Amino acid sequence: MERNEFCPLRESCAIYQNKVQHNEIVGLTYQALYCTQVNKKYKACRRYQLCQELGMDLPHRVLPNSSYSREEVTAGLSY
Repeated sequence: MERNEFCPLRESCAIYQNKVQHNEIVGLTYQALYCTQVNKKYKACRRYQLCQELGMDLPHRVLPNSSYSREEVTAGLSY
């Protein structure tokens, strides 16, 4: 059975708040694919994963489908 569970970090996430994307449609797409998808799809979001690992806010350039490593984020990616 599918369960609609939203990302627990969405209220503080720049993606969910549409602060990162240059295009509103892109932001809404990310939200639909990661933030508010069924079966906890937010766990596939790289921002969510890195927030959980690092316990910190992330640079805006880290998108849900990013391939940034933990080291790249902590090495000083600019916000």
